[in-house]
Formats: sequence, C-alpha cells, structure tokens
Amino acid sequence: MPKLPTLCLLILLFPTFLSAQIVNTEKLRMKSKEGVWEGELDFNLGLSRNKAGQTFQFKTQARFDYLQKRNKWMVMGDYQRAELTKLDVPGSAPKSLKNQSFGHLRYNYLASSRLRWEVFGQIQFNDIQEIRLRTLVGSGPRIKVLRTDSSHVYLGTLIMFEYEESRDSPLALTFHRDFRLSSYLSFAYNFTQSFGVSHVSYYQPKLAEWTDFRISTETQLKFLIRENLSFSTYFQYAYDAKPAATVPPVVFSMTNGFSLSF
Repeated sequence: MPKLPTLCLLILLFPTFLSAQIVNTEKLRMKSKEGVWEGELDFNLGLSRNKAGQTFQFKTQARFDYLQKRNKWMVMGDYQRAELTKLDVPGSAPKSLKNQSFGHLRYNYLASSRLRWEVFGQIQFNDIQEIRLRTLVGSGPRIKVLRTDSSHVYLGTLIMFEYEESRDSPLALTFHRDFRLSSYLSFAYNFTQSFGVSHVSYYQPKLAEWTDFRISTETQLKFLIRENLSFSTYFQYAYDAKPAATVPPVVFSMTNGFSLSF
C-alpha cells in the first residue's frame, strides 16, 4: 500500500472534468507495474480572439496508480476553466463558460482473473451545471468480458450514495441524498501500435425513482506521436432526466489535447 504522506501530497497538488455530471474514470485507468507509482499529467491551454470576444481556456488533469499483488490504488484529479471577455464592452468582466473540478480515489481487489471488487470516493463541483458540491461513495464488481493484445471489454455495476448541493435559482440551494446504481460498459480497440479508439457509456438511475437517471458516453481517438507523447480527440455526450431548473438536460463537447506519460 502507498505511504500516506505520498497519497496526501498527490491529492493536494492536483485538486479537484467531464463537462457533464458523470465523471469518466475509465479513461483514467492505466496498466501498472507492481510496487511503484505510475502516473500521467495532461496540460491544455488555449486562447482565441474573434468578433464575439476573447476566450481563454485551461485544463489540467492527473492520474496515479499503485499496484501491490491483488491490490490496486488509483488517485485522479482534474480542473477545467474557460472564460469569455467581450472586447466591444471596455472594462467588462470575463464571463465564465466552464469552471469545474473533481477528485477521485479508488481501490480495487483482484478476486479472480475476470472479477475485481472496487470501492471509491469522489468529490466534485461544476458551476455551469449548477453543482455546488457533489460527493459520492460506492462499491461493486468490475467484470472483464474480453481482453486481448489489441482490445478489451469491461462491465461494471456499482451501488453508490450521493450527496449533492445544487442551485435551481441564484437564491435557492437544493440538497439531495440518494442511492444510485452506476452501470458502465467500457471497450477499446487498437487498430495499429500508434492509433486506437476507446469508448465508455454510463447509466445512473436513482434507486428510489427510476425516471430520475443520467446517461453519459465518451469516445476517444488517440494518436501516438512519440514513445511517451500522444494526441487525443474526445467527444462527450450526457443526458440528465432531472437536472437543476436552469440547466439543459443535454450537454456535449469535443476537445483535443496532448498527453505526456512517465
């Protein structure tokens, strides 16, 4: 098991991504060598200027794994921010287009060659989706359906408790305490050694009210540039049957970026 000071340092250095409400932790997994920390850092910075104004975008993401025999620990963090400044209105304050973050800690135990049992905790916020605070704690099995040198398919079904503070209006703060099912399908296929595709879909209904559910999908295309440098394109789509009153039920995005592994 990793030393506690190291674990705390990682969480502090990489504060708490998906523009929707469901965080895709599948794409943050990695193969690990036993007994050593392994990780990956992503940094994306963008600046554009046109008739609408000037847009600044920033994103940082980190993930670290530690494997010891049948036990595996994962620490993940992400922060994204985007602002628009209108140039035709001198002195105008930047408008927030995105301000979101998450932190995730997960432990899994290898019960057999096809079955892992997982326990996780997560904290996040998302200003645009009116999520002031959301914390999750859950557990459940992860099943390996297929694993080859060029592809894999996994299924997971977890039960989680969710505490959420969301805004239905600037003055109204709503509190939620619910149990949800979190089911996912994850697969990936490498066409060549330098090009591959991966996809994950989540379904998260409230156990006491099945009409209150969330669906999220994400597809990634990844191109290897050098041994430890790659370029990726993501497409994300999410639907929430019962979002906050001021938030649309459907959100989607497409992003591009570079990844450095070590």
